[in-house]
Amino acid sequence: MLLFFLGDVAFSLFSFVPNLAKDNLTVIALVGFIGFAVMIVYIIVGPKLFLGMQIFINSILDKKAISFGETYRQTRGKYWLLIGYSFFIALWFTPYIALIFLKIPYASVIGAIYVGFIVAYYYTIMPSIAIEAKTNHYITKNAELIKGNYLNILMLVLLTTTTYSVIYGLLASLFQGRATEMFILGIANAFISMFTYPFISIVSVIVYRKLLDNKKANYV
Repeated sequence: MLLFFLGDVAFSLFSFVPNLAKDNLTVIALVGFIGFAVMIVYIIVGPKLFLGMQIFINSILDKKAISFGETYRQTRGKYWLLIGYSFFIALWFTPYIALIFLKIPYASVIGAIYVGFIVAYYYTIMPSIAIEAKTNHYITKNAELIKGNYLNILMLVLLTTTTYSVIYGLLASLFQGRATEMFILGIANAFISMFTYPFISIVSVIVYRKLLDNKKANYV
């Protein structure tokens, strides 16, 4: 989910840049600078916050709530794991980026749906990194948990994250080429994402635990 969040923030700020290239170089430079600064901050701070949030949520569900200090300590050694797997998943987002810069009609809508399918397939990797001990088998474990549950997880992703992204995409298409409206829409999307993605993070931990319980029950 981390990359999905970063992607929404980045694409909110960058998706309309090609349409402005011939009109307003100052706006392009401003948006580029802001977008780059936001991405740097999230890359440095985001992974720790993301890991800590999921660890803390898991401790509450275990009815053993831990302090924020302990939460932070449990993120040690997992920062680069999260970054690495996030970029691995992000490789599958390349067609999304291509759609935007090729100026395909309703690129944001098509891209949001496409990304939803990818996120659903790799849904358990991020909570697994946060909650479990370090391993080299996150992808294998993810495949085992997703097997037989993909359609249910896909529906969950489509009804939550993807639905919001599609609405944003439709608005972006409506305001295409209008610098002020698009800039405001991009900032609003990034702001709203700050509140929606913590909720999505909570759901992902709950789903991950449920899938683990189902797997254990099947082995009994």
